[in-house]
Amino acid sequence: MVAPNRALPVGWRSSRKSPTAQIADAANKSGGIMLVNLGDEAPSGPRARDHRGRAKIDASRRPRNLCGRSAVRSRGMDRRQLPNLITMSRLVLATVYFWMMLDVVHGWSGMDPAERARRVIAAGWVFGVAAGTDFLDGYFARRFNAVSAFGRIMDPFVDKVLVLGALVVVVDPLCPGSGVAPWMVIAIISRELFVTSLRASMEARGMPCPADRWGKWKMTAQSLAIPFAGVAAAGAFPNLGVSNEMFVPLTHWFILFTVALTIVSALPYILRSREAWR
Repeated sequence: MVAPNRALPVGWRSSRKSPTAQIADAANKSGGIMLVNLGDEAPSGPRARDHRGRAKIDASRRPRNLCGRSAVRSRGMDRRQLPNLITMSRLVLATVYFWMMLDVVHGWSGMDPAERARRVIAAGWVFGVAAGTDFLDGYFARRFNAVSAFGRIMDPFVDKVLVLGALVVVVDPLCPGSGVAPWMVIAIISRELFVTSLRASMEARGMPCPADRWGKWKMTAQSLAIPFAGVAAAGAFPNLGVSNEMFVPLTHWFILFTVALTIVSALPYILRSREAWR
């Protein structure tokens, strides 16, 4: 049987103080400020259920260990930087190629032909690896969805440094017999500067202008023509198992084809720019 509620006498005060009042009294006695962790005491009743629910939510938001999903996300962040690392490695390889070829050019007349041929072929392999990274960084950028503003700027810039710098190194006055005449270098540099300015103006108008298949064909032809021009100048085709009499003229014709393809590859950009300015 439940006892009936009894009315409390007037003026009655409970001797039990609230937690806030207890903290205030303790602070007054100590004469300072007390920092109390109110979460140490386990709540009871409905508050306990709510507390356990919040604890589960907080635990779900905690970072997993390195063997869990956070490790996968960390590896994903590293993978997204891979295209930019490949682009910068191409710049390093381009510098190595320039140094190797300039070293050969500096001692061209007094160098043993066999030694010159070996050095030119070695430099050609370095250039080939550097040019091959141009396809790798684009592939990984699409694979990992890692297209960035840094990559959009540095990728074409490094391409220009590699190709135009290599053309200057293997031009005919420096490498006699390479088949790369000065007017060819001027034509290719003019085309690259023109297309770069055109693409920049289109993107400034809000129209993306990525490289098309003509640009990729042009880059492939240049990547083959430049190292073979150095090999032709050094007369090093016998080191590759073929004769100079056949492949030196073929290299010169292929260089002419590359120059023509480089100039023609600018036409699609011109047509797209006309549509953008209408």
